[in-house]
Amino acid sequence: MTAEGTLNATSIEAWQRDGFVHLPALLGPDIRDCLSRWADEIAASDDDRVLQHHEMTDNGPVLARSEHFATVHPELGPLVRDGQIVRAGRELLGEPIVLYKEKINHKLPGGAGFAPHQDATAYRFVGMHLTCMVAIDDSTIENGCLEVVAGQHHELFTDDGDGCLPPSTERALDWRPIEMRAGDVLWFHSRTPHRSSANGSHRARRALFLTYNAAAEGDLRSAYYADKIEQLHNRAGGKRARVSTIGHFLGRAVPDEGRSDLPDIGAGSVPWMRLQTAADVADAIIDLYERKGASNYDEAVTQLSHALQCGDRALDRGATTEEVVAAFLHDIGHLLVDEHDGHGDFLARDLHHEDVGARFLANWFGPSITEPIRLHVPAKRYLCAVDPGYHDGLSLASVRSLDVQGGPMSNDEVAEFLAAEGSATAVELRRCDDLAKVADASMSSLDSFRALIESVVTIQAPSN
Repeated sequence: MTAEGTLNATSIEAWQRDGFVHLPALLGPDIRDCLSRWADEIAASDDDRVLQHHEMTDNGPVLARSEHFATVHPELGPLVRDGQIVRAGRELLGEPIVLYKEKINHKLPGGAGFAPHQDATAYRFVGMHLTCMVAIDDSTIENGCLEVVAGQHHELFTDDGDGCLPPSTERALDWRPIEMRAGDVLWFHSRTPHRSSANGSHRARRALFLTYNAAAEGDLRSAYYADKIEQLHNRAGGKRARVSTIGHFLGRAVPDEGRSDLPDIGAGSVPWMRLQTAADVADAIIDLYERKGASNYDEAVTQLSHALQCGDRALDRGATTEEVVAAFLHDIGHLLVDEHDGHGDFLARDLHHEDVGARFLANWFGPSITEPIRLHVPAKRYLCAVDPGYHDGLSLASVRSLDVQGGPMSNDEVAEFLAAEGSATAVELRRCDDLAKVADASMSSLDSFRALIESVVTIQAPSN
């Protein structure tokens, strides 16, 4: 390994063979000497963008995890987006990487451990990630160091329904503790099984965990945190302290601590899960389109123009208010995962924007709106299967995305689609979608859809 942190062949071979690699000398002393101070600053931060999780110990409540600080901390932020760490991750994956999420697990004395799991079950939107663990303090068996399983990173095990490996699977695996000195780095694959015990010592075992995905998959950090905030709100309460989208953390919940501490870090600056009224929901959605709608998805129109045209085409067809709103909002998933022409070959991979959008909107709208949105991509595949001439009328972008979305449906898929609730409306929405890609078309104003959206909000997200 060179002074620049370039990995040698032995390190890359270990990664490919085992699904993890320990790199004690990756970071220079200038960084290692700052880690503890940076962790203290993040733990003490009162910036409302930082997400702080607590747990109850025998000595009272303590901080368990801090996350979402890459855009907050002036020194640690640049490190996790560039430098030795990112260069090493790029070499391990074999292509450029971007930050997916970041956290510090504090594991203070008496702090709980983590049940055996694979990270891939917790991180949606893409199927493969890699994580860099940086030891802030010495990590030992006594204070709950990470334990991993070598060579088991090629597939997902069946979990217990909440993202953890069942006891029978845990017992069958060969667990290896990885003791680390402060400043050491451990990379591990998103499918590498790992766990850790509680901290039974009198010293903290703080560690920085940085998760990355291939840059070709897109910058999904905002989408991940928006989704996580939603899930944490919906899972408030219980005996366990919930710090993730899966139930692997074994810490006890702090009594009477709800989730009012969750920061406003959803899609952009909007505190989505704290919206109180139908007007708030409509305003927030309009704001999202104003902020992110200028990017292009199709070759001819912006995302905002496409949404407005699609809503107008539904109005032209005499659609109901719910159907018009569904038409306007059908591609909101692209905005939530930041999927557009500014991100390289953005049509080469399917980020399932239809599922992202439908799941997100289900906080405030019923199935008459969310189901056609969820089915508008299958509707394209359906029409390509049953109407030979339909494919010829698709835009170039739709043709390209069709390939990664599965192509025309099989006969069995057609039957399943037709049996689904909302499929007929989804086909009509799809027809509007295909007609809503006209450059320089005249359109209704964005504000004209605000009242329509407000009128059909039926579900209120949990309030604080």
